[in-house]
Amino acid sequence: MTLQEIRTALTSVDAEVRRQAVADIEAMEGKEIGALLLAALGDEDWRVRKEAVNVARKQAVRLDILPDLVDAICQEENFGLRNAALELLEELGTRAAEVLLDALPQVPDYARKFVVEALACGGDERVIPALVNAANQGDSIVAAAALDALSAIGGTEAELALRAQLVSPDSFHRMAAIDGLNRLGAIVPWEELAPLLTDRLVRRVALAAIGRCGRVEAAEPLFQALSEKSTYVISAAVVGLAQLSSGPREVAQEVANRLSDLSQEIRRRLRFLLAKGSKDVQQSTAYVLCLARDRESIFDIVELSVSYGLSPSIMAGLQQWGQGAVRELLDVVSRIPDSRRPAAIELACEISRKLPSVDSELVSKIRSIMRASMVAKDEDVVIAAIRGLSEWSEARDAETLVKIAETSGEDIAIACGKTLLALAQREPAAVESAVRSAKLDGPAGASLVTLLVALGGPNRFQALEEALNAQDAATRKAALLGLAELDGSKVADLITFALADESVDVQMTAAAVLGRLRDEDGRAIGTDSLLLALTGESSGVRAAAAQALGETGDQRAIEPLRNLVRSTDQDVAVAAIKGLRKLGEVALDELLLEALGHEDEEVVKQALLSIAEIGGSRAISRISMGLEHAAWDVRQLAANLLGGLSDRAAADALRTRLDTEPDELVRVTIKQALSKHGEIT
Repeated sequence: MTLQEIRTALTSVDAEVRRQAVADIEAMEGKEIGALLLAALGDEDWRVRKEAVNVARKQAVRLDILPDLVDAICQEENFGLRNAALELLEELGTRAAEVLLDALPQVPDYARKFVVEALACGGDERVIPALVNAANQGDSIVAAAALDALSAIGGTEAELALRAQLVSPDSFHRMAAIDGLNRLGAIVPWEELAPLLTDRLVRRVALAAIGRCGRVEAAEPLFQALSEKSTYVISAAVVGLAQLSSGPREVAQEVANRLSDLSQEIRRRLRFLLAKGSKDVQQSTAYVLCLARDRESIFDIVELSVSYGLSPSIMAGLQQWGQGAVRELLDVVSRIPDSRRPAAIELACEISRKLPSVDSELVSKIRSIMRASMVAKDEDVVIAAIRGLSEWSEARDAETLVKIAETSGEDIAIACGKTLLALAQREPAAVESAVRSAKLDGPAGASLVTLLVALGGPNRFQALEEALNAQDAATRKAALLGLAELDGSKVADLITFALADESVDVQMTAAAVLGRLRDEDGRAIGTDSLLLALTGESSGVRAAAAQALGETGDQRAIEPLRNLVRSTDQDVAVAAIKGLRKLGEVALDELLLEALGHEDEEVVKQALLSIAEIGGSRAISRISMGLEHAAWDVRQLAANLLGGLSDRAAADALRTRLDTEPDELVRVTIKQALSKHGEIT
């Protein structure tokens, strides 16, 4: 579109026509462009305004419209224009900081808040003095925005500025300051926090902060707050106590001692927060109740683990509770719904494994609960119990685990295999005896074959040879992987024969194993079979063979792999590149350059990765070609790779692309890459 056509299109009644006209502005030159963009920022349709923001983000500085944007957020007639201009200034960040700082003293009072908000988004510490000055002015709305901006910027200077506001005569200023410090996770000295506790408006916000001060004096006001009626205050106190308990040992011990004496009424209130509070409050409350050894909270702690998982602090609290926590968890296993039982079992066993010691009575209880749960109707319960028995299983459990594996689905069979493997470290004879008579097929076959390999023994080769004839493909795969651990010359024919298996997955596994196979002199013995596999029908097998040939180190594979780099099949071409990289092909450099023009983006990405790994004087220019690729994820990878190269040419390529890059995710990646070169965008 010409400039005149754009001007006309912007007056169209069709919003899509106006939006497209704005998009076309990006390629235009001339003084009028800035005025057209400003008009589009105030369009009645949000889609047009959004497009204008996208275009202006790249052009605003060049077109020198930053002062106009400040004027736009100060006007009161067009709220769409104000919001779009504010969004744009916030996105421009540090590039707009100087203009905003110059404007702040002159703008009308009602607009000062918007200028302050825009100043916060660049994270530029140069604006902190202006924000402090704004915070000290009489307008509470502007002051609150300034304090909020300081917390958004963060850093030592911003923290000190916020702390200075803690002695402000205005309660709202003090509350906004402590709220900002909380968001920053700042550690404020007890002496600065203690006076805030006398102001009921500020006190509830200050409670969370005093938990971070690490002083024993902070315990008293936090415990006092637990007796108040306000749920908000109790929640803040619990968060504070959880934080205080993570501080110095003597402070944590004081908190733990007082928690053990909590009244039933306060415990009831905390259980309510554990069940109904926000996620953060629930996590803190769970930790506090663990320290309080609160038996009735165990079910809700299990519920919390199902909903969100447990934070490291809660796990630490359960560990501090020790064997008592394990007993409580085991006690609820039979009293909760099947959907929650796996979580209780897993928690009990995980805590028991982390304890320095577990008495024989508790070990017997763990075994009893796990064995009973292994025959439950719910599969998840069975799997959790089998996993839980791993640490505590005995020789008598080997036969039971094998039988369960043989008669259950794949997931249960896998769990049985892992527990048997752990048991084999303690009771190898019992496990070997149980597995010897097992059927190496079906869902349990793969797990039992893996176990046989781990056990070793003179009959291992015969068992693996039999497993290659199993009906279950996963069992045949496991047998191939097991054979790879034996003498290469002895098993080469068996593995080569598997290249003709009816399962493509088994064929691919056979190819991968052949690549690693060596004779007694260390020579690769699978090359001929792999070269033949390159002509097979399955692209998956051809790809597996191509990559495996790279493992052989056999130079005969170079020429066939060079031809495959040009394959139209993505997996085959990528595997060929990987194989040639392993073989150290000296002519790979030119092949990779050719691969950058491949029609499949995955091949292009593999070429870029290879170029970056090989390095050399031409690496930057070739990786930079990826910045021009049609696929956004290829451009993103190229930007990431250039970010890792400490060369000025890489930064130049990134900076040039940033001016024209249309995809926001790629733009973010380019900015991150430039930051690695020490450039702030």
